[in-house]
Amino acid sequence: GELLRATQGVGAPDVGDVYTRAYPLAQQVGETPPLVRVLWSLSQWHMTQGQMAPADALAQRLLELVQGQSDTGFAVEGHFVLGTMASHRGDFRTARARLEQSCRLADTLPSPVPLLRGGFVSGVTPRTSLARVLWTSGYADQARQRCQEALALARQADHLPTLAYAECFVGLVCLCCRDVMATRAHADALLAVAAAHHWPLRAAQGCILRGWALAMHGEVSAGV
Repeated sequence: GELLRATQGVGAPDVGDVYTRAYPLAQQVGETPPLVRVLWSLSQWHMTQGQMAPADALAQRLLELVQGQSDTGFAVEGHFVLGTMASHRGDFRTARARLEQSCRLADTLPSPVPLLRGGFVSGVTPRTSLARVLWTSGYADQARQRCQEALALARQADHLPTLAYAECFVGLVCLCCRDVMATRAHADALLAVAAAHHWPLRAAQGCILRGWALAMHGEVSAGV
């Protein structure tokens, strides 16, 4: 499942098939770590399909599981997923509270910690999601601050998938802020990593960011 997420994208049909099959198996085993990983990934898959009701139900189950565990990393992911769900519903107040809690918990972990549930270094994903929520809520300066924190964590960790993720979603916030030069810089960085490691999803995201930056710079045909 994690390999398919990385190579085909979170919303690929094969990803949904794998985790749909894994869910009853994880329930039969009854151990928390594998069940949490499956719940995390399956909720993300449903979210990419716009299926918010099953995504929410899986995320709530995930949070119920992790709240009774001593592994703070699980709670980081639980609050992150629920915060992301809330942001997609337009409930930005709840989203901000959940994502800020995820960031706070991530900061208590040994730094940096790659979490296998999401495949990224702890603290990066909630910060980029929080940045988008802050921008949407009218707090552009705070959004930029969270972006810089996410990039610093990703670079400190020297973990390429996390760095690509950060470049992509920090670039998106820069696009929302209409910062053409910064968007182009993050797009170029993302495309370079994607080309070096043959990541088609990240390459496509980099092209979107670069195309917008080119068009905004007056190079409309190239941007299109």
